[in-house]
Amino acid sequence: MRVIGRGLKRKLMIGVAIVAVLAGGTAAVVMASQSSAHHHRAGTLATASKRVEAEVDRAGGASTRSVSVRAASSYLGIAAAQLRAEQRSGRSLAQIAEATSGKSTAGLVDALVAAKRHTIDAALKAGVIKQAQADKLLSRLVARMTARVHRG
Repeated sequence: MRVIGRGLKRKLMIGVAIVAVLAGGTAAVVMASQSSAHHHRAGTLATASKRVEAEVDRAGGASTRSVSVRAASSYLGIAAAQLRAEQRSGRSLAQIAEATSGKSTAGLVDALVAAKRHTIDAALKAGVIKQAQADKLLSRLVARMTARVHRG
C-alpha cells in the first residue's frame, strides 16, 4: 500500500475543498434561479389572474369592451362599429336590443354572460385562476352583465 505524503495530502484536501465550494456555489446559483423562475411564474399567473378578473368584472375596461362588443354585435346581428356608434349616441345596449327585430334584453344578457363564462372557463382550464376565483366571478356575472346592458 502506498502512503501519501503530507504535502500531497494537503494539496488534495485543498483541491477537494475548492471543488466543494464551487459545487456548492453552483448549486446555490441553480437553486436561486429556479426559485426566481418559480416566483416569476407565480407573479405572471397572479397578473394573468387579475387580468381575467378585470376583464370579467369591470364593465368599462378596454378588454371587457371588446369581449362585450363582439358578443353583443354577434347576438344583435349588427357590426361592432355600428354598435359602438349607437352607444356613443347615448343608447344603452338594452335600448339597442329592444329596437332590433327579434332580439331582447334578456337574450343579450344571456349572450354576454355566455361570452364571459367562456373567458372564465378558459382561464380556469389554463390554470390562470383557481376554482374559487372562478366561482366568485361567476356568482356575480349575471348581475354585472345586466347592469352593463342597462347602462347608457
